[in-house]
Amino acid sequence: MARRADRRGSLVLGGVATALTVAAVLLFGNLIGYGADVRKSLDAMPATTTDVEETADAPAPAAGVDAASDAGATTAHANTVEYMPPWAVNEDYCCDLIVPDSDIVFPVVKGSDNTKYLTCAFTGEESEIGSIFMDYRCNLGETPHTIIYGHDAQDIDGSAIMFGTLRNYLDQEFIDTHMELDLVCKGETKRFELFAVKVTDSSDEAYDLVFSAHGGFDGFAKAMGAPDGTREILTLSTCLGEGGDRLLVQGAIV
Repeated sequence: MARRADRRGSLVLGGVATALTVAAVLLFGNLIGYGADVRKSLDAMPATTTDVEETADAPAPAAGVDAASDAGATTAHANTVEYMPPWAVNEDYCCDLIVPDSDIVFPVVKGSDNTKYLTCAFTGEESEIGSIFMDYRCNLGETPHTIIYGHDAQDIDGSAIMFGTLRNYLDQEFIDTHMELDLVCKGETKRFELFAVKVTDSSDEAYDLVFSAHGGFDGFAKAMGAPDGTREILTLSTCLGEGGDRLLVQGAIV
C-alpha cells in the first residue's frame, strides 16, 4: 500500500494502485544531507552539527588573546560538522542508489531476509516507510541480476518520498532525461542504462534470480527486453496502489 510519513495510513493516488517493498531513512532528516552532498562525497554522511551559544556569563578571553580572533575561533567551531560514513550508522549498508539530476538518491541496505527493512529505517528505528533495500539473495558484483525494493511513500505534504519517487518514470519526459541508474559502492560506480519501465504484478518473471527457466542469464535478459550483450540487470521495484500492482524500473550494463 502507499505509505505516508505521518503514519496516517494508505492512500490511492488517482485510482492507480500502490504498495510493496521498502525505502530508506526518512527519519534521518531527509537522509541528513543525502542528496546533493552524496554526489560530492559518497563515503561520508553528515551526522551532527555542533551549535555554540554565547551567553552573558561566557568567560572573557585569556590574557594576550585578541577578542576578535577568539570570536572568530568560536564561529569556526560553531560551523563544524561531524561526518559519519553510512556503514558506521548501519552495518547492513551496501551501496548508494542515484539517478543523476533527480531526487532519487538513497543509501541501500541488505538484510538477512526481505522482511526486516519493510518496517525498519536506515538508522534502526521502527518506521512504516522502512528503508530502500536490496534483495538478500543478491550480491553486488557477483550476481548478474540485482533487485532493490522500496515503499511507494508520501511525505506529510503529499510529496513523493522513498520509492514513491519512481512514479516519475510514468512520465515520458522524465524518462527521456533520466536514462542512467547508478549504484555506487566504495567509490566505484556501476552505471545501468534504462531499458524498461512497466506496471505488472508480483508474479512477473522480472523477479527471477534463478534463470534455469530461461536457459541461463542471457535468456532471462532477452525475455526482459534488455539490449543484446547485457551483462547485468538492475530492477527497482515498488507497489503501485492498493490493487497489488508493481512498478518496475530496469536498467542494464552491456
